[in-house]
Amino acid sequence: MRNLKRTLSLALAAVMLMGMMVVGAGAASKDFTDAGEIKNVEAVDVMVALGILEGGDKGDFQPNSILTREQAAKIICYLLLGTESAEKLTTNSTVFNDVAADRWSAPYIGYCVNLGILAGDGQGNFFPEGKLTGAAFAKMLLVALGYDPKIENYTGNSWTINVAADTIEAGISPKGVVLSNELSRQDAAQMAFQTLTADMVKYASKGTTVIGSDGMQVIVGNTPAESVKDGSENYTDGDNDGIQQFCEKYFTDLKKVSGETDAFGRPGYTWQYNKEDVTFAADEADYTIVVSKADKDAEYWATEANKKLDIDDATTVKNGFAGDAYEIGDVVEYYVGDNNEVSKIIVTRYTADVITDVDTDVKKDDAEDGVTAYITFDKAGTFNNTDIAGYNADTYVEDAVVALVEGTGDYKDEIIGSYVAETVEGAITAYTATTYTIDGTKYTMTKSADDEIAQKVDFKEGSYKLYLDNNGYVIKAEVVEGSITIDDVFYLDNIAKIGGTDRPYWVETETVKGKTTNSYYVQAVYLDGTVEDIMVAEAEKSTAKDTAVVTYLNGLTVGFYTKDAYTVKYDTDKTYDVTLKVWKDSDFKVSSDLADGNLEITADTKKLNGAYLDKNTQYVVIESYNDDVKVTTKTGSISYEDEANDVVLVISKTVNGSPVVQYVVIISDSFTAAATGDYFYVDDASATTVSGGKQYTVYSKTGEETTIVVDKDSTVKTLSAGKFYEYAEMTNGNYDVKGELDADVMDTTTFVSYYGDSLTVAGNKNVVDTADAAIVDTHDTDGDYSKSITTLAGMQTAQKAGYNVYLKVVYADSKKEAAQLIVVYNVADTATVDKVNDSVDAIGDTNGKFEVDGSDVTVTGDKSYIESTNPGDDGAPMKISADLAKFLGALKRTGEAAKIEYQGKTYTWITTGTGVTELKGSNWRTGNDTDGYTTLVKAVTDDWKNGGDWKTGVTYTATLTVDGVDMTYTAVVG
Repeated sequence: MRNLKRTLSLALAAVMLMGMMVVGAGAASKDFTDAGEIKNVEAVDVMVALGILEGGDKGDFQPNSILTREQAAKIICYLLLGTESAEKLTTNSTVFNDVAADRWSAPYIGYCVNLGILAGDGQGNFFPEGKLTGAAFAKMLLVALGYDPKIENYTGNSWTINVAADTIEAGISPKGVVLSNELSRQDAAQMAFQTLTADMVKYASKGTTVIGSDGMQVIVGNTPAESVKDGSENYTDGDNDGIQQFCEKYFTDLKKVSGETDAFGRPGYTWQYNKEDVTFAADEADYTIVVSKADKDAEYWATEANKKLDIDDATTVKNGFAGDAYEIGDVVEYYVGDNNEVSKIIVTRYTADVITDVDTDVKKDDAEDGVTAYITFDKAGTFNNTDIAGYNADTYVEDAVVALVEGTGDYKDEIIGSYVAETVEGAITAYTATTYTIDGTKYTMTKSADDEIAQKVDFKEGSYKLYLDNNGYVIKAEVVEGSITIDDVFYLDNIAKIGGTDRPYWVETETVKGKTTNSYYVQAVYLDGTVEDIMVAEAEKSTAKDTAVVTYLNGLTVGFYTKDAYTVKYDTDKTYDVTLKVWKDSDFKVSSDLADGNLEITADTKKLNGAYLDKNTQYVVIESYNDDVKVTTKTGSISYEDEANDVVLVISKTVNGSPVVQYVVIISDSFTAAATGDYFYVDDASATTVSGGKQYTVYSKTGEETTIVVDKDSTVKTLSAGKFYEYAEMTNGNYDVKGELDADVMDTTTFVSYYGDSLTVAGNKNVVDTADAAIVDTHDTDGDYSKSITTLAGMQTAQKAGYNVYLKVVYADSKKEAAQLIVVYNVADTATVDKVNDSVDAIGDTNGKFEVDGSDVTVTGDKSYIESTNPGDDGAPMKISADLAKFLGALKRTGEAAKIEYQGKTYTWITTGTGVTELKGSNWRTGNDTDGYTTLVKAVTDDWKNGGDWKTGVTYTATLTVDGVDMTYTAVVG
């Protein structure tokens, strides 16, 4: 009987802890697709680890759904009997009026009723779909802790009052939970979690049941419930109170380990189960304030928290970094020891970022690790959704604005805190340099806020959106509509002959039922290169209104305009708004035409019209301004010499006290920019022979993976991997491959840094504009670096993680200022790259010429590189073997490699019986002299020769895994 009671107690506790569905135990709250909705993270993590709490079959947790009575019955049966036995339960009779014998839950309900675990309403009803309340759940947990429901009066009309009182006394009532309400899954998890650390109780005497004349049962002579004494102290909370807690009795492998810190630097503790870390929970700060004023020091804010705080010896950590400079919107937490001495100050600062891509096509290995999406942020880069704290699949969608904190140190590949920003939208009625007022509420910006409004407010028609952090501070501000910005500005030129005069508009006439209407159009070229035909006015022909419109349009000159309304008057007292107005903005200055027949702009040009050119200056070239208008845009620099009839206009703005050119607009009938032709990139050179040629899979200049056929009569018939080829398409649709792309318009290089669309790569002095570039990732994601890289931010993420990102870049022209196609062909651990480079530097060129590309080494020699057609007869090493041996030796001596793997065998540096004064690659062995061994040099060269002789005109390659990272060593024999 004792064992049965123990089992029932466990079952009651466990089922009340959760009657859930099915996502495997061992997952963490962050692994659920709706992780962002889980507020009781610590509780959910521990309950999942114990196998008590599970999620849904779609990977979600449904934290806010309510458990039903019949679901609870099924869970109890599964806990008591196990899956196999529970599924065999049957019933042949109806126990309750509302539970038919063939109802799916009838066997479970019947079983639980027979054990006295559940009961009906006394009128023959069970209410299987009824929701559980917090009080009902609490009663079950109290019973699991040892409270007797009869002694404690958990029955009768006052049962909920008695349960509520004992729940608070036992410490299992979560803050903010109303026990009379239906209980959500995550609040049930929290209540169950608190039960784990609640005291077990027992009664010295449970008294005697006395039945009165009216049949009422009363227990008399019982002793009160007392905490169970226990000296085992399996669970550790630092108190060592000698009292047995629930987890000490039923979950002896659950531990609470103090002395840890989280990604923000907060002190806290870690829950462990079966010696495995389950979850970390930060200690609650003693004081918390939000910085609301600028230019106040740490002492000021400590005083705001508590005038008695002493921060002289406190350590300050900001977003995981050391630092104590406060900004508006920062959350500051104080952890206080004895005598009001602050031991630690935690500063948390969230910034805004925009989700630019959500890729749910995850790799198999990532999916097995719980990854369901790759999330790309505009600034932070790309992350697995499981590496984003606060991620929620329902809200982390493309274009969502997220408040986030990027991790550092051990957390550098994670977003350690995030949430979707709250928004406020509407007209701005007032503003200052640091605030915007919408609907009567003034919102203050954080210092690092992304302010796209920039105080350019249209009070009459403007609509704006503010993105707020959790404390109501603005982290991003943007224009919704109304305000005119530089993006709304377009250029007009004379494109029509009207009355023998060039005009910037044209007219289209339509007659319907005897009424003729003139519609007036202009062709707008926006500064981003977009071309749009705009109808700016319409009027009945030969009327006063039509005359007024024509008068206004005839008075226009070439220049910059917006689609603002311009009011014209007619018939003395009537008006009409033409949707075309000259652009004027006091922040910008527009030059007169600078073209004079001698104007030249090059990469070395520093100024135009007295304003400075910089890497962000944008060039807009408008050619053949008519129905076939062609617009080319570039950023950073351009090569241009003006010709007759050209027009050159400069738009400048004062930045930090100096005039800086924002746009250079060039109108020319004969401007021709040097550019590359049609080309493609080959990653995999394997081909399929088809009718008419060979079929390859390649990447087009726009980055699209496509299948082509290289014609049998093509200039180049066989393609090589890692090459760009120019081509012409033949009439049969096949490709005539002309040859490799001109080296003057491409680089094989490495990523250095980026800002916005501007890329810096090794060996190119220019900042490369990538606004129109396609990025293709062909590197082996099953190798050292598993993330795909298709953005500049992704390159930086890999770089921060300690990898070199190797690129092949094709530029628009030989000036190498703007990229068309970027191929990420290799991502290598910088440690391995350093080992390889150091090794090659140490040995220098010996017999062959060494070249290094990332972690890959190629050594090239002419025909004399092989000394004999029958190597080894005279005992002398061949040159090709000698170079391999020297390189492998240098990997140990200079590169400090510890282990090399090749063809399934592991080689270590063994010197038993061997001199160690030289760089001897033969020291890499599978064993020592005493037990026999194979040297790595011999293993590689034997594979290369393949039982035959060395051959000229052959490339020999070996893939070596150096300290866990792959590299290739290639010997080319001329």
